[in-house]
Amino acid sequence: MKSKGTGTAICVGIALFVIIWLFKILMFLGIVASIVAIIYFGVKVYQENDNRKHLLLTRLLPSLIALIVFSGLYGAVNNTTKEISDSTSSAKVSSSSSSKKEESSSDENDDESVDDESDSDSSDDYDNSSNNSNDDYDTSDEESSTATSNDNNDTDTDTTKGDMETDQQGTIVGNSRTMVYHTPDQQGYHMNSANAVYFNTEAEAQAAGYRKSAR
Repeated sequence: MKSKGTGTAICVGIALFVIIWLFKILMFLGIVASIVAIIYFGVKVYQENDNRKHLLLTRLLPSLIALIVFSGLYGAVNNTTKEISDSTSSAKVSSSSSSKKEESSSDENDDESVDDESDSDSSDDYDNSSNNSNDDYDTSDEESSTATSNDNNDTDTDTTKGDMETDQQGTIVGNSRTMVYHTPDQQGYHMNSANAVYFNTEAEAQAAGYRKSAR
């Protein structure tokens, strides 16, 4: 709304400026005509002695009055023109400064929106990272829990069932059912000989997919 009002004021000022300049030109022409008339009738008064008084009152004096009036109007119009020109310039400067302020405000809003988007992206990245960390932690816990459960199951099964002791075999014994191997220096467990798989080294057992018993 302010920009529209400023634009209207500028248009009105320009129109007045043009009108005043036209009036100023007319006043200038009136001054020139008055000077020419004064010179002409002055020569006439000098030449005609009989009709001198009549020419002074009806020709020369009105020309002098017209010159004074036109000169005064020309000066007043000239001052008015300067004032309108100054006001128009100030209005243009005000309009330019307001448009710059609006552009600056728009740029600040854009920067704020970009910062908000950046903060949102950072927050999303942080949330995703946290979720991934939690997922990894949960997966690790599940694997650890599964391994412990398998060890416990193997321990419970071996201690309650079986026809052989793992620590009495003198070599590494793997359980094909639980995929767990026992070394001779570990605690002995009962297990079925049908599930026993024998290895010479731990590396051989691990290469076959077995893992070492926790106890």
